[in-house]
Amino acid sequence: MEKARHTKSDSSKSGRALGNNSNQKKNHKSKSPILNNESNSEVGENHYTMFSKNIYRNNKYMQKFIKPIEGDETMLRCLKCKDSKNGTIGKKMLVNSVYLHIQSKKHRANTPDNEIGQLEKLIEEIESYEGKKKQVRSNKEENDSENYLKFLGFLMSKNLSFSQIQDLGNYLKELTKENKLNFLKKFSFEEQLLSKISKNCFRTCLIESLKDKLMETPFSLMVDNATFSKQNLCALKVKFLEKEYNTDLNAEVTVIKNKVIGISTLLESSSGKTMETIINDKLFPTEEIKNNFKGFTHDNGSSLVDENIGLASLLRKSDANFLT
Repeated sequence: MEKARHTKSDSSKSGRALGNNSNQKKNHKSKSPILNNESNSEVGENHYTMFSKNIYRNNKYMQKFIKPIEGDETMLRCLKCKDSKNGTIGKKMLVNSVYLHIQSKKHRANTPDNEIGQLEKLIEEIESYEGKKKQVRSNKEENDSENYLKFLGFLMSKNLSFSQIQDLGNYLKELTKENKLNFLKKFSFEEQLLSKISKNCFRTCLIESLKDKLMETPFSLMVDNATFSKQNLCALKVKFLEKEYNTDLNAEVTVIKNKVIGISTLLESSSGKTMETIINDKLFPTEEIKNNFKGFTHDNGSSLVDENIGLASLLRKSDANFLT
């Protein structure tokens, strides 16, 4: 009979034990993750922000009074304290509130005198864990702040404006959110490579896009000749109106756009005919663009204003209809 009672008692204890095999099979999908040594991939992203499963697993004393709630992986129960809602033993709390509760005066008051030593030892372990966690977080925040200031200092040393730094920072933030910064590890930023990409890739695409715009939009042309390092240069810039959305006004507004269409070297001749050839090559590949040419701005150099061989005169002779 005594053996039978012992067996029954053991069975009852086993049924309540955290590792009971039958309960694990029955409630396999709902068992608390603190009892599961497997991956917690199904646990919500906010779980365990202040709870270390390692402390629970390695502390037999804590396992005696902190129990899982069946079917709810976000909640635990303290068997030493009363629930504030119904007054019954077994205070419910969120997983990430367990350590705060164990350290509370209320929990200490509900702990028997003969267990105070164990409780204080557990609190020391918790404080040590939280102290290390805070130190790691503090070090990370300090490193982040230092790296942030280094980054800003580098950009400012390159004479970037505050507006440019703001745009660059916001762009990097968006790329970080979308996890699109892996290219930093894969690709080079050597000066020669950047020059080739700018010339053969971006320049071609931007010029074609600008020409498409000029086929649909009236524009004016500005020609400016200058000498730089003993080289005669001819710069072409177009000006046109374009609508764009203004976030401050929450409406579409019309803005003036200025775009450089090209810079060419004037070798031995800077005559009106030479510049006409440059303009036809860079700006007038189609009649649609030429028909939208409405204004012409230039200085008073003879190659530009001469009535017979000046650039303005030659452009008018080619049926360009514009104002100067």
